[in-house]
Amino acid sequence: MDPGSMPKASWPVPRAVGRNFLYANQIDQAMEDPAFPPMVKKALCVLFIALGAILYLTWGIVYGAWNPFSNDYIGIYAVMVTLIGIGGIGLLILRLEEEEGQV
Repeated sequence: MDPGSMPKASWPVPRAVGRNFLYANQIDQAMEDPAFPPMVKKALCVLFIALGAILYLTWGIVYGAWNPFSNDYIGIYAVMVTLIGIGGIGLLILRLEEEEGQV
């Protein structure tokens, strides 16, 4: 049987989840706003900041490279800035979400 002659599925298409079937729009609604605790978000942000700081300190101790503007080690500093930046921006967003909820 060639693929062009196969019957098309009608919308909404059920998707199997365990023994139950959920429709695609039900799955989208359930995943729209997952219950993700703020403490977990904060812990992940702090973890990113800590990883960036540990990376900087470890690299500096092992290689004696404390100058972030040196061309030799610019890649590792880019990773460090990215980790710290993601953590910092995440904490700022989390603080804004908390302030918005209290208003």
